[in-house]
Amino acid sequence: MNRPQVVSEQEWQTARDALLVKEKEYTRALDALAAERRRLPMVKLDPAKYTFTAPDGSAAEIEALRARFGWSVRWYSSYGTSFNDDMGLTSFGLSVRLRDGDEVFRGYFTTARGVDRLRLDFNLLDLTPYGRQEQWEDSPEGWPQDPTMSWLRPHDEY
Repeated sequence: MNRPQVVSEQEWQTARDALLVKEKEYTRALDALAAERRRLPMVKLDPAKYTFTAPDGSAAEIEALRARFGWSVRWYSSYGTSFNDDMGLTSFGLSVRLRDGDEVFRGYFTTARGVDRLRLDFNLLDLTPYGRQEQWEDSPEGWPQDPTMSWLRPHDEY
């Protein structure tokens, strides 16, 4: 397996200083993007259109999964409604809602790699020499790479 080039302390510092300039530019760009996101318009949702089932009701398979992993947060299921399709939740994603009294609004939504910034594990791996070791990454020849998230399993299966 190949590894990063080994250089003197001064050469490393020069390369690090150049990268820091780019990291600061990226941080400012993320700040500007967050400001734009805060100005994203919202859509008022019709609460009468959707029925959500609480864990003390008939919650399909969600209660068994919650118990299996020891999650204490109450989960609600939208199973049997058009909610997931209406909200674009046909795959993993992050939805942001705003509740103001009895009104609920759809704000931000992202999916796939858009959710990565919330994942501490991915952010930390992105700082390491070998990264996430996934095929989509732009890595030097000989770096380890596997299919995206091929390592992922439920925590009780490791």
